[in-house]
Amino acid sequence: MGGNRPVVDVHNSLIVHAPEGDMVDATWPLAAAQAGLPVNPEWVWGRDQVVACTPLEAWPVPAGESVADFKARVLRERYAPEELERRDAFIRQVGSLFLGERA
Repeated sequence: MGGNRPVVDVHNSLIVHAPEGDMVDATWPLAAAQAGLPVNPEWVWGRDQVVACTPLEAWPVPAGESVADFKARVLRERYAPEELERRDAFIRQVGSLFLGERA
């Protein structure tokens, strides 16, 4: 889709502050393993989960703001409408691969 132009996104992950130390908790559909993507079939205390990409930046969600609202705001602030339209189309197509739906 779109040649070799990058698709922008802001992914969610969670840093868990536990007695064993800080750990990354990242969710990723188990069905993604069929496409060769990393998945996390189980939670193990003290071990980071594998994320599907290399984080370039990290932002804490401000107190009182929902994760969804924060993510939407960051995307709107950082990317042009054309980039966000391309992102949405890409996400729909990838979702259709894993869910067996038409994009």
